Amino acid sequence: MSTRRTVAASVSAALGEAGVTRVAASEATGISRGKLRRRLAGETSFNLDELAAIASLLGIAPGDFIVAAFVGPPVELVAP
Repeated sequence: MSTRRTVAASVSAALGEAGVTRVAASEATGISRGKLRRRLAGETSFNLDELAAIASLLGIAPGDFIVAAFVGPPVELVAP
């Protein structure tokens, strides 16, 4: 799978887990519905500003999308 599609899948999963629809994400971030659809389908790449806007909406760091795309979701460490 290409990096573009892997990151798109990570963003899509994060939106789904947060219960944020594409319409809500589009309206909250200013990314047009069509552009967001193409990004989430992996047809075109997200740019850093778009990843930052979506991450801000979800309360996570933009890099979390990239980490999750390659190694899975971040793991919260708990002290013994």
